[in-house]
Amino acid sequence: MKTTMKLVIATLSGILMFGSMSFTVQADPSQAAIDTAATTSTDQELTLEEQNKLVEKEVRRIGQEAKNPGDVYVAFFSNKKLMSGMEFLYIINPLTFKTYEEYIKKAATYQGAVLQKPSNLPNGYKLVKAEIVHPKSKEFEAEVKKEAAIEGQGKLLYAKKYDWKVPGEIKLEFVNGKNKFLLEMYTIDPKTAKKQTGYVYEPASEKAKYSFLSWRVKDKAITIQTNTDMSKEDLIKLSKTMVLEKK
Repeated sequence: MKTTMKLVIATLSGILMFGSMSFTVQADPSQAAIDTAATTSTDQELTLEEQNKLVEKEVRRIGQEAKNPGDVYVAFFSNKKLMSGMEFLYIINPLTFKTYEEYIKKAATYQGAVLQKPSNLPNGYKLVKAEIVHPKSKEFEAEVKKEAAIEGQGKLLYAKKYDWKVPGEIKLEFVNGKNKFLLEMYTIDPKTAKKQTGYVYEPASEKAKYSFLSWRVKDKAITIQTNTDMSKEDLIKLSKTMVLEKK
């Protein structure tokens, strides 16, 4: 797995991802004062534009600390005018795989259910991409915010490493020529998520090129998408062996 970096700033619950595109930060002695200012300057000393520039530099510096795939830091912004109003930012080194063997070996180290290759997946399909994504944690965000009020007082941002044990989302893509199966499982809040009972199936159409099957297992939403002509009944059969429940 490569650890070259890309920079993507997402929405309010945003993620700063370091992955496929080349993104490097060279150490520069003259940058030290700027990096320090990014963590200590207040909005009374700098304009909003200057603060944003310094925060971006600090986020990049923290990104360099996320050296291993799967490393995550959660940053809290004290000034709500920064970063388009974002309060928290997840700074990550993505955990991606190109072979099923690499993926399933790593997936086995996490707690909770994970996706696996369905035993009845048609012959000829090969995994071309897999990704394991950290969960979002309101509890950890609250912990970071609380520490920021004490240890990070006066700083534009305060960040802490997030050691996660249960995947928040898993994606697997299997391909055979032009035919694809996209499997996904992600964590939901059963109390706030839209209610769903049993399987929901949507056939492919001119607008939607993929057939879609979804269902729920406890706090997990699981989906299969495919551009093949597999029927709803056969997709349901496929679903029976694609989730590995750990005891």
